[in-house]
Amino acid sequence: MEQRFESAGLLCAHAYVKGLFLGARGRVANSTVVAELGYTGAPPPMPEKLRIWAELGTVKKQES
Repeated sequence: MEQRFESAGLLCAHAYVKGLFLGARGRVANSTVVAELGYTGAPPPMPEKLRIWAELGTVKKQES
């Protein structure tokens, strides 16, 4: 998830946050959540910085 904090049109902070949605039976897939919200479009392309961050998480899991 991307978070942007702006003030008077100026970007003050930018971050990517890793999270998940939980239901009564555990984890809920992102595709299920966006479908429930009525979104029918394709997912946006993953920014290169986010792709690198996600890849780092995968490597860290493999090495632990």
